[in-house]
Amino acid sequence: MPPHSSRPRSSSLLGSVTGAAAIATLVVGMTLGVGCEGAGGTHVRAVGDEAAIPSASASLAVPTTPHAELTHASTLPFAFVDGAGGELVVLLGQDGSDVWASGEPRLVEEGAIFVARRDIDMTKLPAQYAGFVGSKMILGGPSGDVCEATGDSLSMIVRADPRYETRQDWEGTVEGATHAPTPKAEIAQEVWGMETAYVVMHVKPLTGSCAGATWAHGASASSRSIAPAITADPVLTSDALAYVHKLPSFVAAEKEYRTTGELPRAKSWDLASYSTSTISAFTTSVGVRYVWVSMQSGEGCGGFNAGIGVLLRQDSASPGGFRVVHEQEGGVTHPITALLDEGAGMPTLLFDQAALRAENETYRFDSIEVYSHDCPC
Repeated sequence: MPPHSSRPRSSSLLGSVTGAAAIATLVVGMTLGVGCEGAGGTHVRAVGDEAAIPSASASLAVPTTPHAELTHASTLPFAFVDGAGGELVVLLGQDGSDVWASGEPRLVEEGAIFVARRDIDMTKLPAQYAGFVGSKMILGGPSGDVCEATGDSLSMIVRADPRYETRQDWEGTVEGATHAPTPKAEIAQEVWGMETAYVVMHVKPLTGSCAGATWAHGASASSRSIAPAITADPVLTSDALAYVHKLPSFVAAEKEYRTTGELPRAKSWDLASYSTSTISAFTTSVGVRYVWVSMQSGEGCGGFNAGIGVLLRQDSASPGGFRVVHEQEGGVTHPITALLDEGAGMPTLLFDQAALRAENETYRFDSIEVYSHDCPC
């Protein structure tokens, strides 16, 4: 089963869509030959990790550490918003400890994903989380601000995508034999043990309904405008692809493509019948142009599989007309949905269930995708 998120989506205080905003970004990350053993490749679970995105030669493995920036909601630079269990919550960090919990897990969502929730003992919760209650924040979506809200309360949730066989067992079937369905309380306990818990903040809208929100920041954070992703024009697309085709990560994948699987082969691996590419362009409010290129290719188990992502900035003084802002291996292949334009600063790139965020003059990738425990083969 593919990664899935249950969050709702949609605009107010961060600024409306600005026609002048448009960048060209290009991110390339590569994953080759993923099979059943070893849990099926790299998975980014942590939100708000302090680890920077590794270089193109490193694997993408971000630890689930507390978010050092979370000192108070008014200074929160960015957090994801999710509709877990049918209730809008801000995901503050995926480092929840059972020591902080109060009471047993409760199953609040079952379907494409399962969500279990536990109350929090506020006397045991670290100060960087407890200080959020009562603070104001802005919630936004791909089109801009959605609402202003206040932190109402905190809890912890686990979001999981159990194996097919586990789901069948819970429903009362194992290899054709039937038994009594598993009680909800037991399912909640099992779900709770499948992933590390998120500390989440329940919100109370102050303006609007907050429906459609996918991210949030502190009410006093610097203003940002939203630039929706647009498809790169043919000339920009051709130039960007030509540049990416010369990058070492693409060349390495091409070599693997030529020596793996059945012949004949396409002109290049990104042109194979089972490959897809997305190229999006933007220009910031201060005139800086970026391009986003994502490539995904997969023959299935035992065959050639690759994903590429690279962030490019157009620069006429650089060879090929671009400069690599960030490059990584790791399957960052989602199409971009929008850009948080911060003027002269490095922009934040928004994806479905993920974001590429600038930090200390580099980029890191944060995701709230739910890892599938099913074997892909």
